[in-house]
Amino acid sequence: MNAEGDATPEDRADLERAHATLADQQETERLLTEALDEKPPTNWRALVAGALQARGVLPKKPELSRGTVKLTRQEIEELKRSVGRKPFDERVRFVNDFAKCPFHVGDGDKTLHLVTREGTWLATCFSRCNKSFDAIAFVKEFDKLASFPQAIEKLQGKTPRDEQPKPPKKPMNPQAWIEWGREIAQADVDRLAKSRPHSHTANLETFQRLGSRVKGDFIGFPYFYPKNDNAETLR
Repeated sequence: MNAEGDATPEDRADLERAHATLADQQETERLLTEALDEKPPTNWRALVAGALQARGVLPKKPELSRGTVKLTRQEIEELKRSVGRKPFDERVRFVNDFAKCPFHVGDGDKTLHLVTREGTWLATCFSRCNKSFDAIAFVKEFDKLASFPQAIEKLQGKTPRDEQPKPPKKPMNPQAWIEWGREIAQADVDRLAKSRPHSHTANLETFQRLGSRVKGDFIGFPYFYPKNDNAETLR
């Protein structure tokens, strides 16, 4: 983009939209801080469902339950312990539990370290990856599989089945949001507050300013499209 003084009308329009988006996000974060009584994290959109589950507002779901694999979190942990370090040793040659990370080039022979924690083996790259891989993540990355369920099937000794790509979700427009559920009322806020007595609950005005609506036993927010794992539960 050119300097603002030399910007084309299109550039200026893009800049104005960017400023409006930033202001909108900042206002949303401010309202969320008031509603949740704490400052939301930078990636609050992705973490809202997890935060609600941690607060006990939403039930915790299995770690992986889509596609062809349906395992509970405990079953997944048991699978990782049962396969041991074999999935790593079959793909990379370790010397004294060190190896060259297979996911990038230009490093030495000790950028990947294999360790065990509570019976589960982890391979940690201290170079460009800068993260740890459990057996499932390592197999998915190394074997270039499309999903974690496919990696689980491979660890189970099965031939991973191709997953059908999901059609893109149709974005929700303002009219569709208005048609979703009903306007939030004081009784809904009171019910929510009663379900979480040890946490701060915002007042009705704050929820209204957030654009919240109610459908069944859920309070939805327009920034978090209305799915059960992105809504507060009314108990």
